[in-house]
Amino acid sequence: MSGLRDRLDALLCESRHAFAKGDLATARQLLDTAERLARDADETVLADRALCRRCFVDVELESGINVVPELQRVFMASDDAQNRCYASFTISVKSFYEDDLENAVKWAKRSFSLADKVDDAHTGMVTSNFAAAIH
Repeated sequence: MSGLRDRLDALLCESRHAFAKGDLATARQLLDTAERLARDADETVLADRALCRRCFVDVELESGINVVPELQRVFMASDDAQNRCYASFTISVKSFYEDDLENAVKWAKRSFSLADKVDDAHTGMVTSNFAAAIH
């Protein structure tokens, strides 16, 4: 199973690099692959992590029309702080882009409250900065 986890971690890392370079289509493709592999292997935490990141890419691509229900499911069902943080962060960003500041702040507060429980410094920093910026 460690080989699969290494592969999934590599896909998530590659997607982050593609996103940072502005190659959102590649980032999305990598995240789709990671989510599918993780779901096929019953690796729910990693599948949800890929899903949350894919939803964020979809929001940035302005194709994330129906991402909120998926993200709310992760937020409510997951025991993983990073996934819950990223799900609430992405809902906040989507709400902000839709000029729903009240909902954006509500979800940003949720992501901020989880940020210090996240092992990934990047996720914690991004969610904390966004929460502070819109509040």
